[in-house]
Amino acid sequence: MNATVKTPPESTNKRIELVAKASRGWINELVDLVGRNNLLYYRDPKQGTLTLEPVSIENETAIEALLVGKK
Repeated sequence: MNATVKTPPESTNKRIELVAKASRGWINELVDLVGRNNLLYYRDPKQGTLTLEPVSIENETAIEALLVGKK
């Protein structure tokens, strides 16, 4: 038996309005052109970054251990 759930039109309209409002907010945040926008003006912090490039056998082994959940 296929049951179909019907929502009242006012509920559907409210949901559409909420989604439209949220998407406008996300769009406004993405096109924010001020210098604080990390999406547009990304810089590596002076501390707190970790390069995971395997530059040696020891590093490659450590990275593999981290990826499989070993400490």
